[in-house]
Amino acid sequence: MDNISFCLWRLFKDTEWKIGEVEFEDDYDPDGSEYLLELLDMKPSSYQEFARDYYELELELPMIESIYKKKPITKEHAKVLNPEVDFDLLSKDLIEIGYPIDHE
Repeated sequence: MDNISFCLWRLFKDTEWKIGEVEFEDDYDPDGSEYLLELLDMKPSSYQEFARDYYELELELPMIESIYKKKPITKEHAKVLNPEVDFDLLSKDLIEIGYPIDHE
């Protein structure tokens, strides 16, 4: 985090994200944005790889894809992602953000 310095913005009327015009030395990721934002590429396979590397958790791609498609999450689904999850507490958070829940 000490080596990250970037800014992205998008005004209401804008059709795409904007970045500032900054000159950097030749480097793969001079402002750290590539590293920090890599999970925001909307690819379920990217999250699968992140979960494997960071959490040492092997998740099935179809399950991750269902979350990306905002399919209702079940208690069993949540337990696969986090075996210690309190589904009642999670449900409150999901309701707050408008994520669909399957209470079966």
